[in-house]
Amino acid sequence: MPKFASTGCSRNQYHCAYCDRKFRDSRQARKRHLQSLSHKRARTEHYEGLKSAQQRWSEERNKASCRAFAKDECPFGITCKYSHMTQEDRHQLEQRALLEAMMSKSFAPVTDAQTILYCWLAKRRPDLIAVEKLRKRLKEQQNNSALWPPSLRLLFAKLQAN
Repeated sequence: MPKFASTGCSRNQYHCAYCDRKFRDSRQARKRHLQSLSHKRARTEHYEGLKSAQQRWSEERNKASCRAFAKDECPFGITCKYSHMTQEDRHQLEQRALLEAMMSKSFAPVTDAQTILYCWLAKRRPDLIAVEKLRKRLKEQQNNSALWPPSLRLLFAKLQAN
């Protein structure tokens, strides 16, 4: 989170983006604020909102229901160690987590560097790909070069020189 706000925050003021508060920038004031309960709750709420459905489901599925939340009296809010979700909410979260898992498998990124380079070259320079395919074929058939016509023997010699 940014230390200084982009609008109207002077040099000696600290702006906490989690809490949306400004205060005098001193080491003690910053430390006191960062250790405060309100800041910790605001930071936790911020990062809870960024979690994927799979992460939330893995945390929520083993939690017991919060009795205090059922009576609308839970003082812990999002930091409560018990679940504040209804059965219907849990079911919907499970469905979203399964959907995310299916989507991540179907759109798995290609991690092999050679494959990425080959796809990039195929789109932008198909002529280089054709030469590379020919070079591979010729290397595979190197043992049978005696059967080649003279023009291909010269081409193979030039390709090996490069």
